[in-house]
Amino acid sequence: MDSRALRQWLKPQGGVLALWFFLVPVGASAAQAWDYQSYPDGEDITKSSDVPLYPGYITLDESGATPIFHLYAGRVTKCFSGDIEATVSRTPEATEIVVRRDLKGCGSARFVIRNDGTGGRREILRNGKWTWDGLERGLTAKQ
Repeated sequence: MDSRALRQWLKPQGGVLALWFFLVPVGASAAQAWDYQSYPDGEDITKSSDVPLYPGYITLDESGATPIFHLYAGRVTKCFSGDIEATVSRTPEATEIVVRRDLKGCGSARFVIRNDGTGGRREILRNGKWTWDGLERGLTAKQ
């Protein structure tokens, strides 16, 4: 598109664009997303716990005051349903997302995702120590 065509296209949209820039806070960004492979959670005894179920994805939205985690992977347990507040930390190598739903039977989970988009792992808190859940979750950058 040449500059004249671009100006013509933007001209009628000018008021809308100005309003958008006014309403969207500086630094706001779209949610990040990663592919995620789910497995039976122990509630479904008809399936082996090491056979993948639903391919899905997770998102992290940091546009508000508190980061929000969401898991989309078929039928999820109450521990991972809906929006969940998250704690996020970053190193040059990885992004760590810690989530905890304060419901009976729900523990903390940590998603350690390599920043190069090549994958990661889910860890659970056992006896005060983060432990890999032993399952290949994917956690690659969602395309």
